[in-house]
Amino acid sequence: MEPTCIHGDLHIGQFHYYFDDINNERIFKIRRHKKIIAPFTWDLKRLATNLVLIAYHQGFSDTEIIEILHVFIRQYIKCVITTTTTTTTDKMILCKKKFY
Repeated sequence: MEPTCIHGDLHIGQFHYYFDDINNERIFKIRRHKKIIAPFTWDLKRLATNLVLIAYHQGFSDTEIIEILHVFIRQYIKCVITTTTTTTTDKMILCKKKFY
């Protein structure tokens, strides 16, 4: 597996979402990127573990926690596919910059 630039401290507390009234855009961002070179799976494992701990603390059953992880994995794969197949006419907003 090729090393990539990962977040390095990816957990649910790093995710932020807000609505930019001036530009009428929904903004989703991940804060405090540490820019660590490592396998991307490290970030995924840390985030998945964090999701399990939060769900457990909130009283979800084991079956529900497994479903939460399945949804997370499916959405992650969908996002990677969408991002890697986006053409120049499509746009994805990452932080406050448009990615083409």
